[in-house]
Amino acid sequence: MKIKNIRLPKVFELFLSKLNIVLLQFANYLQRKSNKMSSRTKKIFLCIFCCAVIFECTSVAIKSFNKRTSYIFPSVIVKNIPGPNDLRADKIISKSEFGRIRRLKIYLDTLSGPKKDTLLMRRPHLLDTLTFLENIYLKH
Repeated sequence: MKIKNIRLPKVFELFLSKLNIVLLQFANYLQRKSNKMSSRTKKIFLCIFCCAVIFECTSVAIKSFNKRTSYIFPSVIVKNIPGPNDLRADKIISKSEFGRIRRLKIYLDTLSGPKKDTLLMRRPHLLDTLTFLENIYLKH
């Protein structure tokens, strides 16, 4: 595989060079601090680090076999409820767009088999959205 030489913008080059300098300074600082530690202390820190990594890897492996999906940071669905002034049909949907929505909905109704199943699996709320848009247009 051939790798192309791509030139980064000057801003990125400056940022990356500054980041490299800061990381080198931090590495030198850590090296100076670790030189002052005894070999026994270094071994203790190494053992603590290895135990922490082994514990984390084990917990990830165990959680991957768990059927339940529990996340540390669960996703939150934010519902934006539009006000009455926001739902004017002429602002949201024109007649030509409404016609396109109707034609798409009719086309999706005529689909069958694996094409329709695949489409609905990848876009689970597509029909709901089309119906919602159709209702907005018909109400106004």
